[in-house]
Amino acid sequence: MKYLLGFLLSFNVLANTSGHISIDQRFFDNDGVEISNDRGFAVSTNLRSNFSWMGVDFSGNVMGRVDDQDPTRNIFILQEAMLRYKLGTWEIFGGYEKFNLGAHEVFKPADNLNARNFDSDVENTEKFGELTYGVKKSFSWWDVSLFALPGEEKHYIPGASSRLGVGIDVQDVEYVQNINGEEYNNELGIIANFYADLGDFSIFYLNHLDKKLPIFGNVDYITDITLTICGVIVCPADNTLNTPYYYETKEYGASASVVLSDFILKADVVSRNYNTSVDILTINGFERPENHTDAAIGLEYTQYLDSGLEVRYLAEYARVFGVSEEVAVKRFIFQDDLYVGVHLTMNDPMDTKFNIGGVIDLSGKSEGLYFASFDRRLAQNWRIKSGLRYIDAKSSGFYPQGLEIFEDDHQAYLNLAFYF
Repeated sequence: MKYLLGFLLSFNVLANTSGHISIDQRFFDNDGVEISNDRGFAVSTNLRSNFSWMGVDFSGNVMGRVDDQDPTRNIFILQEAMLRYKLGTWEIFGGYEKFNLGAHEVFKPADNLNARNFDSDVENTEKFGELTYGVKKSFSWWDVSLFALPGEEKHYIPGASSRLGVGIDVQDVEYVQNINGEEYNNELGIIANFYADLGDFSIFYLNHLDKKLPIFGNVDYITDITLTICGVIVCPADNTLNTPYYYETKEYGASASVVLSDFILKADVVSRNYNTSVDILTINGFERPENHTDAAIGLEYTQYLDSGLEVRYLAEYARVFGVSEEVAVKRFIFQDDLYVGVHLTMNDPMDTKFNIGGVIDLSGKSEGLYFASFDRRLAQNWRIKSGLRYIDAKSSGFYPQGLEIFEDDHQAYLNLAFYF
C-alpha cells in the first residue's frame, strides 16, 4: 500500500492534469415509440494528463458518462494513453492513440483509424484510442511515421432504445480480415507530413481494419431449397441479420491545408481497396464492400471586425466516387453533400461563441442536417453550452439509408461544465 501511495503522490507532482465534469441534458422530439429514450440526464467527465520522466513523455485522455434516464449512454472511453521517447530527430511511441487525419470541420473522409461511439453527433463522433506502436523521424520541413495497429478496438453502436441508434438492437462488431483465421493483425500505416509557409500537406498508406463502412447481416448462412426454414432459399444460421461487419482495407490518401491570403483551402482524398471474397447475407441479399474513392474539399475565411468580433465562414463539399449512386447512398451518411457554417466568437470576457451550420444532400434525396449552438463561460471555471439539432430525412423504404436512420431525431441539449 505504501508503494502505491508513493506512486500516486509522485504522479501528482510530475503530471500536468486538467479536465472537466459536466451535467448533460438532452431532449428528443417524441417519436411515439414506447421503448425509445427521448430524454437523457447524464454526468460526464473528461480527464487529460501529461508528464515527462527520464526522457519519456506521457499523454493521456479518458472520458466517461453515466446517464440516469438513458442507460444506453453509459460508457467509458480511453481516448489516448501514449508514451513517447525522443532521441535526437527520432521518436519511438506506443500506446493508445487518437488519430486525426484530415483538416475539415464536418466531412472527414480520411479519418478512419479509430473506433467510434455512435451515440454522439454523426458528424463528430467520439473516438476510442487505437492500440499502436511505431517510430517517427523528423526532418527540417517534414516528418514520417511508421506504425503498427495490432488491436481490434470496436465501435459502440447503440441499440433500438437509443434515438441515435440504427433502429434495432445489434450484435457486437465483427471484423472480416483478408486472411481467414488470422490470429494477429498485420495492420500498419505510414504517414508523411510536410510543412511550409503556404500550408501543410500529408500523404499516407494504411492497411487496417475499416472503421467507416459497416455491412449489417450475417456471415454464417445455410441454403434451404425447400423454403421450410425461413421461407427463402438462403437463411441466416442463427436467424439474425443484425451483426455489423467491417472489412480489412488498404487505403492511399492525401490531405492538404493551404493558406491563400485570408482564405484557407482544404482538401482530403482517400482511395479504399478491399481484397476479399467474403459475402455477408443482408436483408437485401449478399453484399460485400466495393473499392471507392472518398473526397472532400473546403474553404474557410475568417473576418476580424473592428468591434472585436471574429467570424469564421466555412464551406465543405464531400463526394464518393467509384461506386453507383445506389451503393453510395446505402453505405455512406455523406456521399454527395454540402456543408455551410458560420462560427462567431465575441472575444468578450466571458468567451461567448455562437455556431450555426447545415449539411444539405445534393444527390436528390432532399435530406438535411441543421445545427446551432451557444457556448459561454459563466465564471472562471464554469461554462454552459446549449444547442439544437434538426434532421430533415424521411425514410423512403423498409431499409433506412443515410440520414434516414435518424428520421425525426431532432434534439435539444444543455450542458453545464466545471473545468479544473
